[in-house]
Amino acid sequence: MKITRLTNTGRATRAAISPDGKYVAYVKDEAGQQSLWLILVATTSEERIVSPAEVDYRGLTFSHDSNFIYYVRADQDNPTGVLYLKPVLGGEARKLFVNIGSPITLSPDGKRLAFVRGSLSQKESALMVANVDGTEAKKLATHKDPDSFSLSGPGLVAGWPDYRLWLREFYRQCLHECSRSAGCRWSRTTDYSAIEHLCGGTVSVAGRWQRPDRYRK
Repeated sequence: MKITRLTNTGRATRAAISPDGKYVAYVKDEAGQQSLWLILVATTSEERIVSPAEVDYRGLTFSHDSNFIYYVRADQDNPTGVLYLKPVLGGEARKLFVNIGSPITLSPDGKRLAFVRGSLSQKESALMVANVDGTEAKKLATHKDPDSFSLSGPGLVAGWPDYRLWLREFYRQCLHECSRSAGCRWSRTTDYSAIEHLCGGTVSVAGRWQRPDRYRK
């Protein structure tokens, strides 16, 4: 195995790799502002694809075909977060919908997505699913304060054909979200279709396994 350094500025923050492994998108801090960059892995050449602005990027996700990047960012006019879709190879970003507080997870067919939505007035956070344009949004689960879903990820809502693969990925995200072991506990359904990792009374990671239709008997 060979490890290659892709950035050397020390200002790279959030990042995502395309499913085909050809691209890496990352957020760069630039004098109090943030911009979005794209790296071609084969040559390590990079290009800025979104100019610096006073915004806060909350997540990057490539489409399954690696042709588009979904990104969530908040600014002064949209503090609850906005989801954008941008072509990888040129083209303007398109605003999809607002009030999204986390990175997204795409369904296997790419037509639906999952994310976390917070409500200060109701003092709750919700794990949501919706069409990619924000229509037909519905809540999968909610947590009232002081419990909450992690805003660094929507939880692992995905059409894994094998729940054992889903559990392995869920456990990997738990290790990423929480470095503590004392005071943490697990909550799950008997068939493992829904599972939560709680740390200090707060849900750090939550997931729900959904078997894709093509794998149902």
